[in-house]
Amino acid sequence: MIMKKYILIMTVICFTVIANQTFGQTRYVDEMFTNVTVTSGVIYGNNLGVLTGAPVPEDLLMDVYE
Repeated sequence: MIMKKYILIMTVICFTVIANQTFGQTRYVDEMFTNVTVTSGVIYGNNLGVLTGAPVPEDLLMDVYE
């Protein structure tokens, strides 16, 4: 009885994974916009450096896509 439940659960999991792969979105794969302007290195904040241990301010940078 336990083995039948295990097989049923594994079958449902396999079908769920296959359906997700088959019908999944390609939102981040397909190109949506052809003309994009990227501005790199925009400072949006400051933080203290943790890797060095010294309280040296570090700039937090981001890329802006327009």
